[in-house]
Amino acid sequence: MGNLLSSSHKSSRATITDHDRAVLALKAQRKKLEDQSKLLEKRIDQNVAVARELIVVQKKDRALLALKRKKLSENQLQNIQAYLMNVEDMLSNMELTKQQSNVMNALNQGNEALKKAQQGMPLDDIQRLMDESAEAKEYQDKVQDIISQQLDASDNEAVLHELEQLEAAALQEEISEMPTVPVADEEQKQKAAEALAAAAAKEKLPSVPTSKVRLTLLTQPAHHCSHCKRVC
Repeated sequence: MGNLLSSSHKSSRATITDHDRAVLALKAQRKKLEDQSKLLEKRIDQNVAVARELIVVQKKDRALLALKRKKLSENQLQNIQAYLMNVEDMLSNMELTKQQSNVMNALNQGNEALKKAQQGMPLDDIQRLMDESAEAKEYQDKVQDIISQQLDASDNEAVLHELEQLEAAALQEEISEMPTVPVADEEQKQKAAEALAAAAAKEKLPSVPTSKVRLTLLTQPAHHCSHCKRVC
C-alpha cells in the first residue's frame, strides 16, 4: 500500500515542470503585490481624511505630516504597480512561450507523420508512375495521328457525322427511357364520358335530307256531308 502511495506521489510530482513552478511562483508574487496595493490605497485615504480633520482644528503641522505620509504611500504604490506590470508581462510571455512550444511539438509530430507517409511512397515509384502515364498518353496520341493521316477530309467529315448521329441516338434512347408523366384518372373518366355522350346524341338525331323535296297537291272531288250540311 505504501509503495502505491509513494508511486502516485512520484507520478504527480513528475507532471509538474519547471515552467509550472515558475508560473505558480509569479502568481503568488502577484497576489502579494495586489494585497500591498490595496493596503497602501487604504493608507492614502486614511491620511487624506486625517489631514482634513487636522486642518479643521487648526493643526497644520500634523496635517502636513499626514500629507507627507500620504505622498510616501503614493510613491510606494507606484513602485508596486510597476512590479505588478512586470509580473503580468512575465506571465504573459511564459504563457506565449508555452503555446509556442505546444505548436512546435505539434509541427514536429506532423513532420514525423509526413515522413512516414512519404517512406511508404518512394519518389522513384512516383516518378515511374508519371513516366508511364506520359508514355501511355504519347502512344495514344501517335495512334490517333496515324489513323488521322490514313483518312482524307471526306472520311474525317463522315466520321464526325457518324459521331454526331451516335450522340443523337444515345440522347434519344435516354429520353425514351425517361418515365412518362401519368394522366390523372378523373381527367380520363371525364373525357370518356364526354365522348360517350357525344356518340349517343349523334345516334338519336334524324338524318337531314340533302336533296330537294318535291311537293305534289292531290285533288279529290268535294262531297256534301249529310251531318254538318257543308262541303267537306
